[in-house]
Amino acid sequence: MLAVTAMIELLKELGLWIEDQSIDVTWKLTGKPQTDSRLIGTGDIFICIKGFQSDGHKYITQARQKGAELIIQEDGFQDEGSAIRVSNSRKAAAILAREFYQNPTAALHLIGITGTNGKTTTSLLIRQALCYLGMKTGWIGTLGYITDSEFIPTNNTTPDILELNQILDKMIMANCTTAVMEVSSHALSLDRVYGLKFRAALFINLSREHLDFHRDMNDYFEAKYKLFEYTMASGGTCIVNTDDAFGKQVYERISNCNYPRLISVSGTQGDFVFSNAKCSLNGCEFNLREPSGSYHDIRMRLTGDFNIVNASMAIASVRTLFPDTGTEMICQMAASLKPIKGRLEKVSNRNNIGLYVDYAHTPDAMKKVLQTLKALPHKRLITVFGTGGDRDKGKRPLMLMTALAESDCVIITDDNPRTEKPEVIIKDIIGDCDKWKPWWIIRDRRAAIKAAINLAQAGDIVLLAGKGHETYQEICGVRHHFDDAEVAAECLNEESKISNEELVLPVDPVFLELLYDSEFRQEETSYELYRMVSTDSRIIKSGSLFFALKGDNFDGMNYVDQVLSDRSNGAVVQGSDEKRSRTIRVEDSRQALGMLARKYLLMFHPLKIALTGSTGKTTTKEYLANIFSEEGKILKTEANENNIIGLCRTVFRTRPKDQTAIFELGTNHFGEIPTLSDICNPNIALITNIGPSHLEFFGDEAGVYKEKTELFRRGSATILYPGDDSRFSEFSARGKGVGLSAGCHYRISDVQFATDRLEFKLNGIRWSVDQIVPYYVTNIAFAISCAMEAGLPEESIRSGLRKPIPRNLRMEVKYCNNMVIILDCYNANPVSMQAAIEFWVNIDPGRPHAAILGDMLELGEQSEQLHQMIGTRLSSCEYDLLFTVGQHSKLYHDLVNQINNNSLDKHYDKVEDLLRANWLKHIPDNAVILIKASHGIHLEKLLESICHD
Repeated sequence: MLAVTAMIELLKELGLWIEDQSIDVTWKLTGKPQTDSRLIGTGDIFICIKGFQSDGHKYITQARQKGAELIIQEDGFQDEGSAIRVSNSRKAAAILAREFYQNPTAALHLIGITGTNGKTTTSLLIRQALCYLGMKTGWIGTLGYITDSEFIPTNNTTPDILELNQILDKMIMANCTTAVMEVSSHALSLDRVYGLKFRAALFINLSREHLDFHRDMNDYFEAKYKLFEYTMASGGTCIVNTDDAFGKQVYERISNCNYPRLISVSGTQGDFVFSNAKCSLNGCEFNLREPSGSYHDIRMRLTGDFNIVNASMAIASVRTLFPDTGTEMICQMAASLKPIKGRLEKVSNRNNIGLYVDYAHTPDAMKKVLQTLKALPHKRLITVFGTGGDRDKGKRPLMLMTALAESDCVIITDDNPRTEKPEVIIKDIIGDCDKWKPWWIIRDRRAAIKAAINLAQAGDIVLLAGKGHETYQEICGVRHHFDDAEVAAECLNEESKISNEELVLPVDPVFLELLYDSEFRQEETSYELYRMVSTDSRIIKSGSLFFALKGDNFDGMNYVDQVLSDRSNGAVVQGSDEKRSRTIRVEDSRQALGMLARKYLLMFHPLKIALTGSTGKTTTKEYLANIFSEEGKILKTEANENNIIGLCRTVFRTRPKDQTAIFELGTNHFGEIPTLSDICNPNIALITNIGPSHLEFFGDEAGVYKEKTELFRRGSATILYPGDDSRFSEFSARGKGVGLSAGCHYRISDVQFATDRLEFKLNGIRWSVDQIVPYYVTNIAFAISCAMEAGLPEESIRSGLRKPIPRNLRMEVKYCNNMVIILDCYNANPVSMQAAIEFWVNIDPGRPHAAILGDMLELGEQSEQLHQMIGTRLSSCEYDLLFTVGQHSKLYHDLVNQINNNSLDKHYDKVEDLLRANWLKHIPDNAVILIKASHGIHLEKLLESICHD
């Protein structure tokens, strides 16, 4: 029961009273103070609060009608009823609530904790410690409140002042003697803790947060400092983390007041000093020195440097308020402290992944948590985070900047969008961040968590940041059940096998918009994640992103409607203003495909090797694959997929287990190698050789050299080049040559050929390979040199070299019907043609030798000259029969016929003509046959007739 006269006198004493009307001085109020007119009952006091959404003064009439006996207001009186006008109705509410509930903090040891990060952890640690010491202790914070043992959830970190006093009263009724409370800057600014008596106040830290509410950091700081003004007014103790820059300001300001009850906590110099910290996945241990000079050896289950600060602050408060607690009890108490839900909470799993959930939702908190995790043993650190809607927008890009600085890769997702559009928040987070940093967007938080778990391997750490303890996700103002730890556990238990066609990281339309600076057109209510990428409408599957590529003989735009008839598909289109739904328009869809592949590969961490050259690159690739597979799983370019489409297909097959990715890069136009190099961004780049290939487009070898060496101009850490080619001297300062020359970093010497193997030395170390093609020595040497540069052990290299390599029409040596067949129909240029002829004529010289040779394609204006050059080489060889196929290969005969005059030598325009000519009857039974041409001549068709017959 509140006496009106006593209430007025108290308001006057505090400088809040302005005037009153219709007050009966003998009147004693029986009702409750209320700030919500909807809750008014007969006899209640209605306090008009000017809020952000509404003004309580508008509801005075409604409150009167519902039975309010007294109105407390700031504005002038609206009617003749009993009312008191005050200067600050929030403070008046605090005083009335305190008096109505008979000043509960006078009977409690109330401990208040403020700061940007660590309030919940520190407050709960204090409560745990006090409970361990046998004190009944209540708690109020972000999660809700606890009265002794009962937990009740709430909406605000610090409840409304009326609810707060009611909660404190409940604690007294539950026989609590102490209470620990998180005190937010909002609560301090809105006078929610005005009039409470604090026995102690803790300052943890201050960093950017709530600048949607506070004008600036200074305003934010001043709001926090109010807690210490209240505490000093109550005669309580101020405990400050002086390692924090703002904490130092708090400490200095209180010191300047000559206030005696001031305690500092620090890792260097203070009243309580923590030192010798050691953290692991299972917890921390450290020393804590008290003001008396005594030490505690603290061991606890919490991990992270920031938790050492939180625990030190907690122990310091307990020791200061309850100094009779013994040293042994303090150590036991610290050991009993349990990790706090959502605060670096570990999600157990059998995948050997360090999977953590944390409430970090500010740049500073993110930095501290990630730095803590980085200090733990791990391979990669993967962060999943978003930022809340209707909150400080300025911190959004700072969160990404922090996550990228401290993580290996980042997945950006939805947090609590609240009433904002999720895509707007995502775009704010990205801001002007470099596209080629390792970030990815998956707005669906469950899908993002699933992708992060799929991306992680044993020994990796995954942080799910931002929501921590929260068990909901608020979207469009509606709360849906969502618990990061619960979802992570579910994802761990789900079947996680991904098909060869699926992406580990699905593609979000908003991600495409930011990647391509274009708009993704879609229905307002639709949201698809694309789990496959396709360039072929004939074999496309549901849930795919189709790239409508345009080539010389096809145009993917003709098939977009067909693709989009499946509503789970989307398309990247070019050169059209047609407003199809589920499409995004780009200038060049082929380039867009490459951009997506480049971005995708950034999210993985294999050692990336890229190689090119006029000849030998595929053979070198296969030897590299065999060698590096000894150390772990590899990804490699398959078959002839060495153009931009093939490279992208290879990249999209990347899996987290791939330790090495080997990319073969081919080119027949200027500008392709730079594009391919940018996509794969290799750690190691090598060029096998430069020769007259694709001269139709490059003009001459100088053009080939210019294009191929673009691979070396993209910033790879290691480059390997043909050391016998003087043109590569420009790279000698930052690269290493491989070859026979004396100046090579990797020098080949003492090459020996046997009937079933090659032997040679590389930098004095002897190597033996089951291989009979002599010019493969250089290819093998490149593979060995690359492995050495990567730090592979010698035994792994030797073991890899013992594995056979797939031939795929490249110098395949087959034995059929007593004949030796050398099949090399994958590609041909003057260098490879001469090398094949050299090998052919030297195999088993006692046997008859026959050759079926075809055109070397794409040699441009020099084609005639280069084919004649091969004819010159043939004229110096001893052989028995020559058939040629194609347009230019007839030139092989010119000089040969002048010398050999073999009437059986013939030319055919097409391979089908040769097959119809019953050519095989002219081949000696035990001949050594060389079949070589560019793949477009299709001489491989001859093999079936040879072996069949």
